[in-house]
Amino acid sequence: MAAHDFFSHVSPITGNLLSRVNRAGFKYWVLAGENLADAPSAEDAFRALMESPSHRANLLNPTYDSMGIGAVDGGDFGTIYVQEFMAFESRKAASKAAGKP
Repeated sequence: MAAHDFFSHVSPITGNLLSRVNRAGFKYWVLAGENLADAPSAEDAFRALMESPSHRANLLNPTYDSMGIGAVDGGDFGTIYVQEFMAFESRKAASKAAGKP
């Protein structure tokens, strides 16, 4: 985002979250979500995300079993914080879908 001067869930380069997840080649995922914040500190970003109903829902959703977090100096945007959430099928279901016992 910072390198391409935008702050949005939809990238002019890589598209939306669904496009990025599919392009990355993730298998057996059932749910994905994303939080973005620009703030002077991680504490301020967290506070803002928790005060937003949709962002708070992502953070507290018990369905998600994987999470990635990144922070980068975003220039005019300040520090950009990104949280990616994913939920995957159980290993048993994933093995069955792959034709393995």
